[in-house]
Amino acid sequence: MQDLDLTCLFSYQDEDFILQAYLHLLGREPDPQGLADYLHALRSGHYPKWRILAALASSAEFKAQHPQPPKVLKGYIRKHKLLKLPGVATCARVLQLWRLPQQLAATRAEIERLQVLQERKRLWSPEAQAPDLHVCITEKSQLAQQRQRALGAQNKEAWLQYLTSLEANQDALMQALALQRQQHGRLKTDLMRQISMRALQEHLQSVQDQLNQKIAELRDHLEQKIDRMSAQDQQALKRQLDGLTYQVTSLRQGLSAPACTETENTTHHTSQQTDPTPQALDALYLALEDKFRGSQQAVHQHLKIHLQHIDNLKSQQTSLRIADIGCGRGEWVAQCQAAGHQVIGVDMNASMVQSLQDQGLTGVLADGIQWLQTQPAASLDVVTGFHIAEHLEFTTLITFIDAAWHALTDQGYLILETPNPENLVVGAYSFYLDPTHKNPIPPLTLEFLLQARGFTQTQIIRLNPRQEVDTSPLAEHWFTTATDYAIYACKSQSQAQILEDTQA
Repeated sequence: MQDLDLTCLFSYQDEDFILQAYLHLLGREPDPQGLADYLHALRSGHYPKWRILAALASSAEFKAQHPQPPKVLKGYIRKHKLLKLPGVATCARVLQLWRLPQQLAATRAEIERLQVLQERKRLWSPEAQAPDLHVCITEKSQLAQQRQRALGAQNKEAWLQYLTSLEANQDALMQALALQRQQHGRLKTDLMRQISMRALQEHLQSVQDQLNQKIAELRDHLEQKIDRMSAQDQQALKRQLDGLTYQVTSLRQGLSAPACTETENTTHHTSQQTDPTPQALDALYLALEDKFRGSQQAVHQHLKIHLQHIDNLKSQQTSLRIADIGCGRGEWVAQCQAAGHQVIGVDMNASMVQSLQDQGLTGVLADGIQWLQTQPAASLDVVTGFHIAEHLEFTTLITFIDAAWHALTDQGYLILETPNPENLVVGAYSFYLDPTHKNPIPPLTLEFLLQARGFTQTQIIRLNPRQEVDTSPLAEHWFTTATDYAIYACKSQSQAQILEDTQA
């Protein structure tokens, strides 16, 4: 079977071809229905001979006898399966229309060849030799006419069949096109739905990413806040330990002095006792501030009034540049930073600056006046000094005011807070709880100094009145009035010439 030669099959015609095809491929004669179907397909031109062979080779009966078809049939089988696909056969028949003239010409030539052979056979037969030449010519003419009429009728019938087939194919193509359009519409709808779903998914993913970022930022902020609160507690303990360490050191130095007479002891102590180190003094002053100024929570509450005033000062700015001179433990620096301002603390006390930095705040160990003088002109919006004016000599205070003027922008503010000697308890007693205080400054005096150095729009705010109640109005005024006061002074460039004249 592998060496099957199909050339002999193609030489058979019509019903003989169907019979030989069944015998060669299936080993039996065709059944009546199969013979009728394939004979109709062959005669109508729907199935050429090769396709009938491919159809028989594709049958289950043939596959059962021959699991592997011969090589010569594989090409016919593939081509047959391809033409069975929807639309392919129609397209193939349409394309065959281009070969119709060629096929008609070939058919006409074959008919003429057969007629010539038939005529030769008739002429050379004994019966044909008897008639005369005229009869032969007449018959030949008649045959030619008949042949022309037959060809015309055959061509017309063939063309009508092809036109009918084309109309049927056109209807099938239109139906297939309508079906494809419906499928295209459904696919387009599904595609648009998928695009919308993909866009929605991308939007939801973006929102989720933003939420995750916000949650991470909030977590970091809370962790930093917790760490900062823990650091503040540690610093409070550290300051207490520094104060205790200083006291223990002093006691040890006293106990280590040799036993002698009172005169000898005094002489020996004078000669052997050394001045305390700057670090020890810084720790001592930090302990002194913790003792008498109050807790950090109380100071935070007290400073809120100044933060509200600063918020009223800023117009279009969302963040002010603030320098706190003599920042101490950093309560004011922490509040300003929490409010979104750019703030820096300056102090000469190393323990104070270290406490500031441990809280995550910006602190500089420097002389406040020198630091202001080295800043670019008009580089700060606000300069603050809480309880530093009372520590300065008169000339040093003037130098500080001038340095603040240099660093402030036009319409910038200098805010100073100091003990209020209008309260006799402050002026006669509590002012001197801090041994580094020089002299109390009355509010009107400090206001005059600020105005004399070029500041305008000064405003005195009295703070922290005492709560004691006295039956005497006079005593109540002098003993319960504000224990502190703050003064706000605005820098104005229109006053610059007055300042220069005063300095000259």
